[in-house]
Amino acid sequence: MNKWDSISWWASGIFIISIGVGAVTQNDLYLYLMAASYMLRPTIYSFGFGAHLAGERHQLIQYRSGYIAVTVVIITVIVLAMKNSAEGKAYEDYNIILIVALAARALHGILMVKNFLEIGVRVAISVGLLIILFSVLESGVTINALPESLPGMFLIAVG
Repeated sequence: MNKWDSISWWASGIFIISIGVGAVTQNDLYLYLMAASYMLRPTIYSFGFGAHLAGERHQLIQYRSGYIAVTVVIITVIVLAMKNSAEGKAYEDYNIILIVALAARALHGILMVKNFLEIGVRVAISVGLLIILFSVLESGVTINALPESLPGMFLIAVG
């Protein structure tokens, strides 16, 4: 990592542009460009591009740090949602962030298997379980939840 490659130049350019945007607009939105400059390299690697620019060790570090980062974000979101809930403030936006983070993590795990038959089975069973879960949460553990759960049971059987 001592030499600068094209990804380093692009990331540095985005970072400099973000500083300029922040200075001109006096708005905190420049932080999103800074995040983009930081996330450029791992994003390129995770999509399979630029592999010739990174060694196996560097890719492993990126892979592990991604899991650590997602875990930290999820824990932070949960803590902030609980804090806002305890203070009587709105916390629903944190639920959206949590769902997106968990879905991205799950989809990444599913897609990295690269065995499309196994992916189909996993998706069918997961969606079936979610349908059953929502049916039970809506109707409670009663006989009324059974008809609502049938599509989920069918998906699990098909999976």
